[in-house]
Amino acid sequence: GDGDGDGDEDAKPDIITYGAVISAWGRSGSRDACDRVEAHLRTLKESYEAGDEAMKPNSIIYNSVISTLTNSGKKGSGDRAEELLMEMEKSYQETGDPAMMPELKTYTSVVSAQSNSRSKDGAEKAEKMLRRAEKLARDREDEEGVFLPDVVLYGSVIHAWAKSKDNEGAQRAEDLLNKMIEMYEGGGRDSLKPNAKIVDTVIHAWALSNHPLKAEKARNLLDRMKQMHEAGVEKIRPDVFAYTWLIYAAATSNGASDELKHDFAIALSAFQEIHREAVKAEEEEKEDPSSHIVMRPDSYVYSFFMKACLRLLPEGEERDNLVSGAFELSCRNGMTNKHVLSTAMKVHPAMVLERFVNMGFEKVSFVDIPEEWGRNVKRMKSIDVEKL
Repeated sequence: GDGDGDGDEDAKPDIITYGAVISAWGRSGSRDACDRVEAHLRTLKESYEAGDEAMKPNSIIYNSVISTLTNSGKKGSGDRAEELLMEMEKSYQETGDPAMMPELKTYTSVVSAQSNSRSKDGAEKAEKMLRRAEKLARDREDEEGVFLPDVVLYGSVIHAWAKSKDNEGAQRAEDLLNKMIEMYEGGGRDSLKPNAKIVDTVIHAWALSNHPLKAEKARNLLDRMKQMHEAGVEKIRPDVFAYTWLIYAAATSNGASDELKHDFAIALSAFQEIHREAVKAEEEEKEDPSSHIVMRPDSYVYSFFMKACLRLLPEGEERDNLVSGAFELSCRNGMTNKHVLSTAMKVHPAMVLERFVNMGFEKVSFVDIPEEWGRNVKRMKSIDVEKL
């Protein structure tokens, strides 16, 4: 009643209670989470429309619901997240209420939802969202608290193209990367400063594509990382991942036979370069223990390089010598696992047998690889090299 202390008013859930409940469902990981948070949002909207001012949904509530949809990865969740963002935009445009203004993280969340939602055109929708965010930022340039799309938002869209099954995916990812670098270098957009992880994503997309010039494309990107790093962009220094997938791009090349030689040259120079860079990184770490750059060639590097020898070189002494040298390096560096071993066996079984015999074995064993050869192998995850 009217402040007569019957206590009912105090017990009624308010916007803060709803916010907490929505947030808890969002974190629960439950299969019903999306339905539950949507139901709570509906209740809030209905109460507000029925005249309860205290139940007016705000951007915190909307962001929480969008974030739950994003994390669910459910089919259709991307489109639903986008609809909610449109509601926020519309409400903000009509009322000018700052409590409904979408934030940068709202757009980033919707872009992630689109790219996680397993829909065929998720990447296209994600890029449309990015363009929308850029346009809104330009339109509201003079307003208080306006945001500009940053490296995280661009990175999400680049990631969406990179993992899309689209034939143009790698090219679209690279186009966006180029646009981002252009705005960073030429337009003074510091929040778009590129990093190794984003360029790695594009190199990886080229490596997994069917493009006949994919090794060339990946090499150009790695060279660009080196140039930008030398020019002072600290976080874009090429890492193990960039070299690994450059070697893979060459190893799985499907170019014409005269291009195979060129692709092998790309694989070989990347293989040599990563070993030089590893030595350099180790020296830097001795001088300055805080400069922790991961540059040690791993099992993938050896496995993919041997695969390049197998696919791109004719049988003969040169191929045998290169595989022999790579196998010796992988053993010396403690990076030999069964994938490395099986690729070496395909190319040069006599050499592998000889090494096992020298270690006191009677035959080649995939189960008992000498411990010293594999002492630095982390379990190879996420890729079944045999299938590649």
